[in-house]
Amino acid sequence: MDAATRLSQLLSSYLLPKIGSRRIVQITLIGYCGTGPPVALGLLPVLTAFVVVASSRSNRTSGPRPASGARCCADTSHRTASARPGLG
Repeated sequence: MDAATRLSQLLSSYLLPKIGSRRIVQITLIGYCGTGPPVALGLLPVLTAFVVVASSRSNRTSGPRPASGARCCADTSHRTASARPGLG
């Protein structure tokens, strides 16, 4: 066990009879909520880099996009009746 684990066990074994388990759970949850934002802010540069890289890769592979309201493939003459579902 590391020192932090031993310290938390020692502290909780001292506080448990004095303040009760319900209060210890409440304090623990407040601690988790308090440590969440600093951890998230520490990961912010990594998450930003991931989004930038992921978006740049998707833009390179997607090709040109059709205009608003336009169909992807306006020329449907290459389609046959047998290629359409349900038309046999």
